[in-house]
Amino acid sequence: MQRTGEKLLAEILKDYIKDAGIADRLRAVDVCAVWREVVGPRVAAASDNVYFSGGVLYCRMTSSIVRNNVYYSLDGIRAEMNRRLGGEEVRKIVLR
Repeated sequence: MQRTGEKLLAEILKDYIKDAGIADRLRAVDVCAVWREVVGPRVAAASDNVYFSGGVLYCRMTSSIVRNNVYYSLDGIRAEMNRRLGGEEVRKIVLR
């Protein structure tokens, strides 16, 4: 028996995700997970309603003190997130 047109499972899944149109939503999940890793457990605990859309990461902070501390570190956080994501995914971070 001879096989023709073999594909790796990873290639099949990549094609399916692209065809189904869910790649952007999966990427948004990745970005939000990286946010929690980069900022650490204390800031992540004060983060609420984190979502990613159009290159902008939106995050509502439950503590004004934590928000002010994070605000002064946004450039470094964004740079570290982009480094971990492997590109310029996050163009801007908006704290609310």
